Amino acid sequence: SKGKHKGRFERAEGGTLFLDELATAPLLVQEKLLRVIEYGEYERVGGHTALNADVRLVCATNADLPRLAEQGDFRADLLDRLAFDVIML
Repeated sequence: SKGKHKGRFERAEGGTLFLDELATAPLLVQEKLLRVIEYGEYERVGGHTALNADVRLVCATNADLPRLAEQGDFRADLLDRLAFDVIML
């Protein structure tokens, strides 16, 4: 029988999930991340059931996300959702 493996969001349930180098995430992954942010839900890999996400999300990147969004290499709608509390180092 196939065992169900917990993904990153499930393992971080009730805590904080840190995503490093977000700019390198493929557009499909960015789309799924946007769904988690907007609707608070996700699906397991290969699953069809929506699960609720109770996760604090922290993302990091060295890339210029606004420039990447202008070029179409990063989702502008995801950038809008993430850009409310930015810390520049």
